[in-house]
Amino acid sequence: MRRALVIGIGGGGDAVSALVIKSYYEKLSYETVLGAVLWERFVVDPVPGPICAEDLTNFVPFASSIYWVNERTEALRGERPFIVRPQLSNVLSAIKERGVGICIRDAPETLAKELRDFVNDLKVDVVIGVDAGGDVLAKGCEPGLSSPLIDFTMLSTLTKLEKEVNTLLAVMGLGSDGELEVGYLLKRVAEIASKDGLVDIKGYDLESYNTVSKALEYVETEASRIPWMAFKGLFGDYQLRGGLRKVEVSPLTSIAFLMRPGVVAQTSPLYHAIEGARTLEEIRAKMNEVGVFTEYDLEMELYKLTNHGKKRASYADANTVRKEARKRLGAVRLPC
Repeated sequence: MRRALVIGIGGGGDAVSALVIKSYYEKLSYETVLGAVLWERFVVDPVPGPICAEDLTNFVPFASSIYWVNERTEALRGERPFIVRPQLSNVLSAIKERGVGICIRDAPETLAKELRDFVNDLKVDVVIGVDAGGDVLAKGCEPGLSSPLIDFTMLSTLTKLEKEVNTLLAVMGLGSDGELEVGYLLKRVAEIASKDGLVDIKGYDLESYNTVSKALEYVETEASRIPWMAFKGLFGDYQLRGGLRKVEVSPLTSIAFLMRPGVVAQTSPLYHAIEGARTLEEIRAKMNEVGVFTEYDLEMELYKLTNHGKKRASYADANTVRKEARKRLGAVRLPC
């Protein structure tokens, strides 16, 4: 029996989009394991940064950054502490399986090594990282780009893993997070395809729709919900993030593009800007150096603004913080 490890790479609800790719590989007679980066948006987890071993309950560590988790896995975050339930745990509640949680605090080099060891131990034949929305295709200078750090940390990890393991990158729901425009993302896919980086195009069917329907009873997500809605006919502009972002939705939104991570990486100046970073903090600093404000920066500023999470931050707060920070950082300094 062949095995596939399918990872939601953007944290939060990306595990839901990963279910579609998981379902596809099961039709190809793969035994599949679902994984995800453990990092929740500020509306779920007010404490900045990734969720790692010291935060978790009901888990089994495989390595310092990789853990077997289940539907009972939770995180205790911050001083209070806040009880945070990772979206991956919610997805696992729906499918009644165990999964793999990933902490991205360490260097992509370290994480790639630990993933390689995990893949060898479990005898995995292919690893597929899944991004909802398509930020991972950014070059870095796009005006709407708001959450590049998690995606590019994992893109760097997958690119390193690809040297030794059959590894793919899937983007589900172009533009479904409201950050990059659909036309621009299609142009990026075409650029990657012209360099032999496009491997497959797949998307929703009735079976994966029904599976995701069950998961969405448990999971809080907008970017992964929109492709599901598109499969059943949602069309036109759709508001999300408290009405502060707009998504262009069509049947195309329910499709995933599977690509070679190394080709995606080589066509992105932002990927080159972070190469060599040894920790998540270094990746954040390198992005700031070229004028890119990250979701980690946003979370840290909101945490201060809300007195360490004692009041809830709003999307309007986030929008204000982001605008002020971009003025501070100045124009993006990348050769896009």
